[in-house]
Amino acid sequence: MSQPENHVVPVVSRAIEGLDVEVLREAIRTEYGQVASDPGQGFHFHTGRKLAHLLGYEEAWLGGVPEGTVAAFAGTGNPFSLGALRPGERVVDVGCGAGIDSLIAARMVGPDGVVVGVDMTPEMLAKAGASAVELGLGNVELVAGEAESLPFADGSFDVVI
Repeated sequence: MSQPENHVVPVVSRAIEGLDVEVLREAIRTEYGQVASDPGQGFHFHTGRKLAHLLGYEEAWLGGVPEGTVAAFAGTGNPFSLGALRPGERVVDVGCGAGIDSLIAARMVGPDGVVVGVDMTPEMLAKAGASAVELGLGNVELVAGEAESLPFADGSFDVVI
């Protein structure tokens, strides 16, 4: 049986009249910087362990993840609901935030795999990095960047989350 071809689906977007994208990015950085720094203050979206449970994260996946990182979780979905990653896979976590998915993925892919987390919020990247160090996960790399312009060559990863 032949392998399916990889296809790139172009993103079609229209500019919103009067929208300053840089102002929007800065507002997002500020909001998520607050989530990273003070996750208990309350936001207009769910965060933390409550959100992880709402999205179907298994408690075993969260086990051992530093509580501060769990508290700062502000994800939009559960990529692991589609299945576990395989040992040795190369994974990019776009919008990694505080790093929960990157940390879970790093355990799944093991020492022969690599997980690269990308986020545009310095406070979130710092939290993710501290957690990776605390857990001794040498297969996690963190990169400052934006989803619209990832600094990687095509075909660099097996899995995108």
